[in-house]
Amino acid sequence: MMIIARCAVLLSVLAIWPMGSIAQSYEPSNSQNLEECLQGFSDCNMKQVDASEQQLVAQALRDQNFQDCYFGFSNCNSTNLTAPESSLVARAARARNLKNCLVGIGDCNKGQLSESERQTVEHLPPEGPREDLGRICFRQGSHNSAGFGK
Repeated sequence: MMIIARCAVLLSVLAIWPMGSIAQSYEPSNSQNLEECLQGFSDCNMKQVDASEQQLVAQALRDQNFQDCYFGFSNCNSTNLTAPESSLVARAARARNLKNCLVGIGDCNKGQLSESERQTVEHLPPEGPREDLGRICFRQGSHNSAGFGK
């Protein structure tokens, strides 16, 4: 019985011992840290990033913000967009809204539609293959009021 107790204590010590080394803080290499920063991850330590890398990180964050705004994601910070980026984002938002209205899913704000777009949406059949209308209006090469496909 005493041998079993000693074995249990030994196994407990061996099971806990590696945990001490795991609890030590992990410090990523400079290249790993740079990658964390470029991806916008919270593990990024900007103190480890040199001046030229900080410019890369800043550009990567601006690019990510533009994409977030362009696709209508909630973490978009529109105040950080340039004028041309703001214009593209506005066009993309109008195109998404028009498509939502044509297809009948998602948020449709008819107040943002042009008069001809609003008439088209209002004269759609109440039921039917509305998905086809969205595909037709946004296929490559088509021209629509949002400016896509040009």
